Amino acid sequence: MAFEFYEDPQQPNQYLFYEKYIDGAALTEHLGTQYTKDFFASFAPLLVGNGIADADVNIYSMHAPGSPLSQVYSVQKGGVELLNQLFQETPQLSITLTSSQGLFAANNQNQTPGIGINLLFTTENSGNQPVEYGVFQVDDSNNSIKGLLPNQPGYLEAVRERAVPLFNTHVNQGSALPNPSRNLPVQTTHGYAIYQVTGGSLKDSNAIVNLSFQDPQFVMQPNGQGLSFQFSNGLGGSVALNGPIQNFQDTISQPQRRGFNIFDTSTITDRQIKTDVQVVKDSELIHQIGFYPVKDEQGTVLDPVTNTLVKPGDPNYANVALSQATNFQFNTGTLTPGQVTNLDDFVINSGNLYAPVVTTIADTSTTYFAYKEANPDQSTRIISLGTNSFGIEDGRIGATDNDFNDVMFSLNFTFAEPPYPIV
Repeated sequence: MAFEFYEDPQQPNQYLFYEKYIDGAALTEHLGTQYTKDFFASFAPLLVGNGIADADVNIYSMHAPGSPLSQVYSVQKGGVELLNQLFQETPQLSITLTSSQGLFAANNQNQTPGIGINLLFTTENSGNQPVEYGVFQVDDSNNSIKGLLPNQPGYLEAVRERAVPLFNTHVNQGSALPNPSRNLPVQTTHGYAIYQVTGGSLKDSNAIVNLSFQDPQFVMQPNGQGLSFQFSNGLGGSVALNGPIQNFQDTISQPQRRGFNIFDTSTITDRQIKTDVQVVKDSELIHQIGFYPVKDEQGTVLDPVTNTLVKPGDPNYANVALSQATNFQFNTGTLTPGQVTNLDDFVINSGNLYAPVVTTIADTSTTYFAYKEANPDQSTRIISLGTNSFGIEDGRIGATDNDFNDVMFSLNFTFAEPPYPIV
């Protein structure tokens, strides 16, 4: 058995509590135990209406592996105690965003450390090249990281190790795709800085990195209940509080905020996921875009013939990866450049990490992966444009303009079928 706890983002202070069981017998056992009765007895007074009977309770059948109840009771009991404590302390947990000298922080009125909260970052404008944004935590008011100060050798490498990439901006904001955004979990009392890289990535060895606390013209100011920010080049965005719970899209996009252009359904067991795609094409070339399963965030694939793991950069990587491509594929040949096209009802199996791959069809066909080590010219051809959104550079080898807007597409995930109630 396992349980999960969510806040409904559409209805503040509405909470959803999910429990998953091995089978019906385990559910029956659980509902009859004393600790379940004790839980409802202590939890109900915390709810509006002062009683569990005032809530809607649904029990769904979900085929998921589990453990005997005796093995998880202590974990569940600890979770319930923490849940009760959080509810009781809610008046003191009201969190606000503050900024000072190029840093921002989320804090409650009591300066309680370690409270988790999500922040929604969104871009507001763009230049003539993609701009990568990300954040990183600093250790003190001197902006040090593990004892290194900003002017000391090795500091930028320390930033690279700690930074969380957020997204790249669109080059053409007139594309009608949503502005790039990403939800990011942070903790209270920690100070965070923003970095900006134009026309490249923080991970590039020659990247020109602009740090918020080093930019003399960086501005961060209140914007409603959030903050807006702008670097000296006039480019920036906003950050807003976004509740304590991540949604379905955020869960699937978690590897993307670690710099990997893939999506993750590995924590979802034995389900089919429906995927709708918004596509904007800005190129006359034809593209075949698809997805294939990978074993880890670094793009490793399993060769079914030799039963060995193959990494990007291996001469056989393309053959192995493409041999396992899913039916989730689409072609841009019939799409009109500049228009948003909606492609609906692709279905993928959960339980995997998936990486995108694109074949550009011109005089010859060339296939590019999300991992530059696997590409013919060792160049980056796919970048993140926010949560489950990607941009593609299709220029011929040696003739790229690196605007990554030749094809831009955004994925929206839902369950193909809702869970069926058994009670």
